[in-house]
Amino acid sequence: PADDVHRQTFGKLVLVTDDLMLRLINSVCSLTELREADICCMERIQDERQAPLLGIDCMYFLEPTAANVEHLVQDLSQDGPGYNSLHVFFSRRLDDELLQELASAPES
Repeated sequence: PADDVHRQTFGKLVLVTDDLMLRLINSVCSLTELREADICCMERIQDERQAPLLGIDCMYFLEPTAANVEHLVQDLSQDGPGYNSLHVFFSRRLDDELLQELASAPES
């Protein structure tokens, strides 16, 4: 099917990250390694993103800050991009207050 061809050509994941995590990723991974890990593109969380690719999953790798949680909550709302599925990882433990904010976010 066309969807399988799309996934084989472009990867299976969009990686959304912040500036600090982007520098970390760039220091330990090459673009080739990211593509081999099925990442089709990387986007910064604070930037307005294009319409999502249908059938593509999204992985967030973020520093646990209030600003990043706010952007993530916006993405989870109906106004944010709608990916096939979301996988969220923080570089360290998320404070309880920010976790509560994320947990109370409306689902799209």
